Amino acid sequence: MDFLIYLLSAVTVQSALLAAVAWLCKGLVTHQLSKEMEAFKHQLQVEAARTNVIFAKLHERRAEVVAELYADMVDFEIAARKFTYLENEAAGTTQQFVEVMERALELQNFFNKHRIYFPEQLAVRIDTYQDELVEKLKELHSLSKFGRLPEELQGKLFTAWGSLIKHMNESLPLIKAELEASFRGLLGVHESDRADERADA
Repeated sequence: MDFLIYLLSAVTVQSALLAAVAWLCKGLVTHQLSKEMEAFKHQLQVEAARTNVIFAKLHERRAEVVAELYADMVDFEIAARKFTYLENEAAGTTQQFVEVMERALELQNFFNKHRIYFPEQLAVRIDTYQDELVEKLKELHSLSKFGRLPEELQGKLFTAWGSLIKHMNESLPLIKAELEASFRGLLGVHESDRADERADA
């Protein structure tokens, strides 16, 4: 009987020791995992902050590019309209044509360098607009640079002039509207916000 009591007490003590060791190991593992989890959470927070900074800078840069392209398009439009007006009055000069073409090239170069900031559909629309506009300007200039034209060429001149004006009037407002919407979107201003502001006024 003493042996049985001894055996039971030995098993009980060993079980208690094993339970204590298991509890201690579990506590150590849990503590270590908790420390690693905290370190991992901290690393995730650092990465999230870094990503937010990167996206904020890209967002800011995109807004700058959109605003600059818009301003360049307005400058180009003014120069092109001035040129077409002067051409229509038969007073356009080579110097004015050179100025318009320089603005066109500046606009095209700026856009090509920053094309990545624009959705593909808008980028294609801008490319098409610029290419067609430059061709129409060249055609108008080639017809008008000779001074007084024979009557049969005067019709072509006015057709070219009308085609250029029509192209600008149809295409440019759409592109500018898309750029405006893009810029407002970057600023967080949406059409519904603007409608609410107009309703409140």
